[in-house]
Amino acid sequence: MAGTLDGLVKRFVNPVMKDAGFHRLPARKWWISVPDGHAVFPRMRPYIPEPIVMFHVAAAAVPSVLRDYHDEGSSSKPVEFDWGLIRTRLRAPEGLRAELLPGTSLWGVSLDRVDVDGPKMFDYFRDFVVPRWKSFLAPTVLAHSAYGGRQDDFAIMRRYGEDFGRVILGVDNGDPQELEVAIDNLIAAGSDRDLLEWLRRRLHSRVAKRS
Repeated sequence: MAGTLDGLVKRFVNPVMKDAGFHRLPARKWWISVPDGHAVFPRMRPYIPEPIVMFHVAAAAVPSVLRDYHDEGSSSKPVEFDWGLIRTRLRAPEGLRAELLPGTSLWGVSLDRVDVDGPKMFDYFRDFVVPRWKSFLAPTVLAHSAYGGRQDDFAIMRRYGEDFGRVILGVDNGDPQELEVAIDNLIAAGSDRDLLEWLRRRLHSRVAKRS
């Protein structure tokens, strides 16, 4: 097992994730959330098992608004990867890249180098990856990561365009009139009407509570 992805994860990733407060799920998945509901859901998936263990390192950042939408505000369901405002693939550092497929986000560890490359992976997760993932729990950092320009360390897949994303991130504290206009424009453009109308109801509820 020591030369498989599961073996690598058990020895060199799980201890880092546990120390950082992540909850472990089956199949090389974890999640973490903060009291206001924002969550991050990392996962690792194999690509080629041998003779080089090749794999993707991905994460989804789920703001509390989307979590409430998908689980109806109960926070009782486990966070799902597909709920993410953004989904990311972490680019491997030098020495841990899958050299057989350069230019991709694939990681690669040779079976005969596990004891050398495994500790490198441990250090990189501890010192860079986990702090970067946890930074997505802050909405301002998430917004910048999603819409603030190129991210050299991650390949980012955006589920929603910038205007839609800013409504999601701003519905609980943004200007109500600007949000109403943005929702109307997005619906007129054919965006996800069910989610947008749910966001409108959330906005109206927020305004009513403060009036």
